[in-house]
Amino acid sequence: MMAAQTAAAPAAMPSQPNGPTWPDPVTGLEFVWIAQGCFQMGSAQGDGDEEPIHAVCLRGFWMGQHEVNQLAWQRVMGEVANPSRFQKGGDYPLDSIAWTVAQQFIQRLNARSRYRFRLPTEAEWEYGCRAGSQTPFQFGNAIHSGQANFNGEQDLGNGPQGRYVGSTLPVGSFAANRFGLFDMHGNVYEWVEDVYREKYYQESPRNNPLAAPVAADQKGVIQRVLRGGAWYSSPHHLRCAARYGGDETQRDHGRGFRLVREPEVPF
Repeated sequence: MMAAQTAAAPAAMPSQPNGPTWPDPVTGLEFVWIAQGCFQMGSAQGDGDEEPIHAVCLRGFWMGQHEVNQLAWQRVMGEVANPSRFQKGGDYPLDSIAWTVAQQFIQRLNARSRYRFRLPTEAEWEYGCRAGSQTPFQFGNAIHSGQANFNGEQDLGNGPQGRYVGSTLPVGSFAANRFGLFDMHGNVYEWVEDVYREKYYQESPRNNPLAAPVAADQKGVIQRVLRGGAWYSSPHHLRCAARYGGDETQRDHGRGFRLVREPEVPF
């Protein structure tokens, strides 16, 4: 069982999100308003790239309540073949998505919409996942397979062994967090906008941080941050603070994404 970051227990989750919701007419995806605020980002009890814990303040934004699903892909990408491995229905999340392919989806969507969509920043993602908590998971100090889709047979410490589905599940199969966001733990890893830098937290600004590209590595690879863990992950990789860097051009059957909508109307 994971150790707590603080002794305080999280509040009970409401059945409705804290902010208003907005349906996107193009994708059919629902977005929830995440009000501006500050939080403590990172962890001193996880991996080294999660340190130091540091204060971050964010402007408000609209965040997709769910991971982008396969029906949204069909509505936006049209004739472009769905790259997902688990094609079981439109309500299943996109999987096998490279960061660069997520950007192609966003470009097409923005061309059809009066709003601007993008990937969340790493800080926005963690803020949304924590939903006011400072514990390892949005639910508290531990997680079980009745709360998220992951490998429940692994690494549960003193907790009961859970189930391992072995694939994605429809988005929204588990309860939302206090911000009204679903599947922030498990199902598919979610790409964010930031470049992965192991020591970025040592230099990260307080307000609206975003790790932008500086240069590719020696192999010409740009790594982007993935968050949240996947259907095959152990609980350690599902934690709110857990970070993972992946080649932005590489696909994996546990990688998808979630959208953010900017609050401004460009025209």
